[in-house]
Amino acid sequence: MAAITPKHIQKVCTLWVHEDNFSKEDAVFNVGCFPDGSITTGSLVQVVAVKEATAVRDFQPATGKPHKDGSSGVKKEGSAVKSAPGDSIQKKHDSSGPVVLGENGTSLESDISPEMKAKHPGLQISLSRTIANLFGFRSRMQVLVSLADEALHSASHAEISFRDEYLARADMWRMAVSELSQKSVYKGQKLLFMGTIKATVKNVYVRQKKARSAYFSGATKPIFRSESARYILFIQMSKEMWDFDAEGSGEIMFSKVIHGFLPDLFKRWARMNARHLVSIILFTRVEYDRNMSTHIKPTKLDHSSLSAHRDDKDTRDFYRVVVSEMASDKWIHILGQLKREFKLFLRDVSILKNPNFEDRASDAQDVSTDGNVPEWIIAGKPSTAMRGNILEAINLASSQFSKDYIDRDLVRTGISVVVVTPGTGVFEVNYDMLKLTTDTLVGNGIGIDLVALSRMPLHSVPLFKYRNPLIKAAVPADNLPASFEDENTPRQTF
Repeated sequence: MAAITPKHIQKVCTLWVHEDNFSKEDAVFNVGCFPDGSITTGSLVQVVAVKEATAVRDFQPATGKPHKDGSSGVKKEGSAVKSAPGDSIQKKHDSSGPVVLGENGTSLESDISPEMKAKHPGLQISLSRTIANLFGFRSRMQVLVSLADEALHSASHAEISFRDEYLARADMWRMAVSELSQKSVYKGQKLLFMGTIKATVKNVYVRQKKARSAYFSGATKPIFRSESARYILFIQMSKEMWDFDAEGSGEIMFSKVIHGFLPDLFKRWARMNARHLVSIILFTRVEYDRNMSTHIKPTKLDHSSLSAHRDDKDTRDFYRVVVSEMASDKWIHILGQLKREFKLFLRDVSILKNPNFEDRASDAQDVSTDGNVPEWIIAGKPSTAMRGNILEAINLASSQFSKDYIDRDLVRTGISVVVVTPGTGVFEVNYDMLKLTTDTLVGNGIGIDLVALSRMPLHSVPLFKYRNPLIKAAVPADNLPASFEDENTPRQTF
């Protein structure tokens, strides 16, 4: 059965602008202006400013003197115009005019009361001062009021932002139902829920396009964005981080982070007046030659932390906290600290004290006879981004917030993890770790944003490559490639 569309009913009315002491409603409407009953309480109407052509006075030329910006000296439509005797003012209705409230509609919440009708007999429609200033309406101007189609002017989704308070998902749902459902919403609208929770409508979308206002129907999706969240930024310090960007600006990859991505991110937060807590962690996987790692004392390199890796190499994961829960408005200090840590990070993870030097130092005679033993040696080097410990880093962050409900911060809402990698977004991972990390993220409801500094490949990323355990179990160990070992891929039994 085809949907019944409302009849095209419209009328030119005189707009009033009221303060809060006059009425708390956004729109006050006199239903008596439409005696046929086409518009009633709860109807969705469209309010459009009537264009008024400027009047030409006897002392004013027909074409105004152009300004520096090229615009004419004649007042534009929508501004106040006072006509001289004998002049005519041409009026026309244009639904695409520059000043339109309910270009996507406004909902009439209540009819004018009988007392208000007796006190203000000339009142036809009145809008609150907030809406009038936001959309450029003036008091006593002519507007065109028409019935609007809910299906045509319903918002597909609306963005609501809040900060300095904790909101559970139940609170978000109750706010959407109580303050927005079956009402008109507009960009910049202030919301107050239960007298304490404050929020602002940032953007309204109709059919995936931005609009100034719209009708919040049952199919509209509310999107809540916290401006006081906690951000964990993981920066993968793989060996590509020190490579030059041959296809771009020619700078090293880390410069793209410190001079490009992070400053743009912090400046965007500043423009939004957001106040996040930021933690930055550098992480990498260092590969050691297996022959060298066996000669290093366990006291200097804990072999319990070493994992057997492919290509006859032992690996060890390193993490360094640069800043912990620092306010995002101190981003200049954050970037300075990050630059200082970058200078020392590669040295700290690659160089270890030579155990042979300590053995000889214990014997003064050996030191005197052989002074060519170095005190420090380069024991390892960072792995590539593809073979890095990205899942371990993500799992570390998700495990940290798995008990977030204990001693909850009541001025912060939301946890976001951002991983910056110099690679293309393709990773060789362990199947068991991939499954564990996936279950942890789904259980805690934490989102992951991946920022790849290299050019995107010709396929979708991120892409995690792993050895299927069922296929792995069916293939003899002697026939497996050297890049995957038995310890890296678990076997499942059914």
